[in-house]
Amino acid sequence: MATSTITATIGLSGPGMTSQSLAVGRATTLVIDSPTIESGAKVVPGTVSTGFTTLIDGTAIGATGGYVYIKNTEPTTAATVDIFHGGVAAGSLKPGEWAFFPTIATEVIKVNSKLGPDTTCEFGFWTAA
Repeated sequence: MATSTITATIGLSGPGMTSQSLAVGRATTLVIDSPTIESGAKVVPGTVSTGFTTLIDGTAIGATGGYVYIKNTEPTTAATVDIFHGGVAAGSLKPGEWAFFPTIATEVIKVNSKLGPDTTCEFGFWTAA
């Protein structure tokens, strides 16, 4: 498989960031197998009784590890999406929030929208080269 790169960039700044003046800007180029393993959008049912929605099944991909992007695209304040990485709670995304993080091989990334409405999550997974 051919390799490619993606650039991950983050910038954090603002008067309330710390008690001292601080601005953080970082960028890194990540070497990935090309093309993207999986990307798209999935509707996450909005009740606990429906369980979790699998976004990425690393066990089926057999990946060597990689990088995950998830965004809660819900425009209202009612839907928080909980992220589970390999069965462990990894965080929550409020409407409009996103996450980008590395993952190890064969992990399953699941989400749920507990006690909220159905929510659409945008996502992507790239295998590390």
